[in-house]
Amino acid sequence: MVVLALTGCAAPMERPTGADVISPQAWFEQHPVWSVSGRVAVSNGETGGQLNLTWADRANRVEVVLRSRLGGGWWRLWFNDAEAELSAHDRPTQFARDADALIAQATGWPIPVTAMHDWVRGLGGEQAGSGSALGGGVIEDAGWQIEVTEQQWVTDEGGQAVLLPKRFEAHRPPHRIRVVFGQWEWGKNRPNG
Repeated sequence: MVVLALTGCAAPMERPTGADVISPQAWFEQHPVWSVSGRVAVSNGETGGQLNLTWADRANRVEVVLRSRLGGGWWRLWFNDAEAELSAHDRPTQFARDADALIAQATGWPIPVTAMHDWVRGLGGEQAGSGSALGGGVIEDAGWQIEVTEQQWVTDEGGQAVLLPKRFEAHRPPHRIRVVFGQWEWGKNRPNG
């Protein structure tokens, strides 16, 4: 497991002293196994809800775990470019090619998990330009407008640092998604979700 230092910011931050700053794309190429926990709030302009979130990448599959904040409801989604699998508290395991459709059907919210995999890592996504980084204003990807509202530095034992999202918002009228990240972990086999 890699030990990392985290610092948060509301405004652009100064880079860690003596750190070798690399792009999010380069960082995740060097750290392909990771997880991050946090919270996600969803709204359609009239109703909304909050879920605990654990997002993990195992180098060849992504795992997203959502849990209701009051307990009871949970959804565990595995996906890659070819397939998706969803387990939930209230239904048998389902399989499909479209991870976004599976999670929307299960939760009732259009959470764009395939595009969010880039956003979580601070990347702009395919439509925003391959390898582009979030954090420089509002970008559009997969029909959503995304804005990072807070960033944090992550530094590894080798002295490399990367600026990653701490908070971001995605908006596609009437839907809004707000994500707040807590603890990042690197090199673990399973997420804490």
